[in-house]
Amino acid sequence: MKRKVLSCLLILSILFFSLPLQADTACGDVSSNHWAYEAVSELVKRGIMKGYLEKGRYLYKGDKPLTRYEFAVALEKLIRNLEEEMIVLVEQAKPQDVNPVLKAFKESIERNEEALTGLRTKVVTLEASLEKTMNKASQLEDRIITSEEPIQQKPLPNWVTIGTAVVAVTALVIAVSK
Repeated sequence: MKRKVLSCLLILSILFFSLPLQADTACGDVSSNHWAYEAVSELVKRGIMKGYLEKGRYLYKGDKPLTRYEFAVALEKLIRNLEEEMIVLVEQAKPQDVNPVLKAFKESIERNEEALTGLRTKVVTLEASLEKTMNKASQLEDRIITSEEPIQQKPLPNWVTIGTAVVAVTALVIAVSK
């Protein structure tokens, strides 16, 4: 009798301890030494992905392309899991945990508002300067267009005339000497 009880306990303990192992490796085609094993196991454990049921076991089929439908289902499950976790976190949150975060967030907003105020001031200054410059350019353009005065050519300085003559004579001397 003792032997039967021990045998039953042994069988039950083997079954009991092997169940979590099967749940973690529900996708039998992903070996424990595969580089994606932990990620696949976590997705399966969280119920986000479960693989393809074939011959009574789930296979991940990591080399098979993911369809948009499969992606949508997995994404929806992920969002649902995140929402559930957020609800739990919010329900468990205590004021002493939240207050420092809120304070830091408010300080960040105030710093950003100060920076924005500075930028607004610079933009207003640049706009005013640009408007003045555009007005001056417009006035100059109007003066040029409506100007009836002919543009007078100023006489060249003497040194330019003398320099031109020297260059011409030098060129003539060189040409003659050849």
